[in-house]
Amino acid sequence: MGAKNISGTLRSVTIGGVLFQPAGDVNANMPTSAWEIENVPTSGTNMRKMTRRSQTIEGVVLIVNADEHQVVKAFAESLDDVTLAVATQAGDVYRAGGTVHLESYESEELRLTVHLLPRAGWDKSTAEIS
Repeated sequence: MGAKNISGTLRSVTIGGVLFQPAGDVNANMPTSAWEIENVPTSGTNMRKMTRRSQTIEGVVLIVNADEHQVVKAFAESLDDVTLAVATQAGDVYRAGGTVHLESYESEELRLTVHLLPRAGWDKSTAEIS
C-alpha cells in the first residue's frame, strides 16, 4: 500500500497562520469517517440511519505562553474562519478553514487544550506547514 505506519503525537499545529507546538504526549482524536452509521430496529429489517458528522479534531494540547494563549483565544472568539493545519509524525498535513474551541488551560504546565472545527472537512497533503 505504501502508507507510512508512523505513530505518535502531532508534530505541529497552525492556527490562523501562527505555528504552535503541541505537547509531546498528545493523542489527538481524528475522525475516521464523515458519517455516523447506526441500525434502527423496525418491524421488518433494520433501517440504516446515516448522520453526517463534523470532522472535528479533539484533544489537541498546545504548549503556549501567555501571549500565545491570547492569540489562540482571539482566533476562538472571532466570527471569521481561520486557516487550520495539523502535521502528523508520518509527515501528513491536514488543512481546513474553520474555528477553534478552547477546552481548558493548565497554568502549571502551560497546556492549552483545544478542538479544531473545520467548516467543511480536512484536505490531506504531504506538503510541510510553512
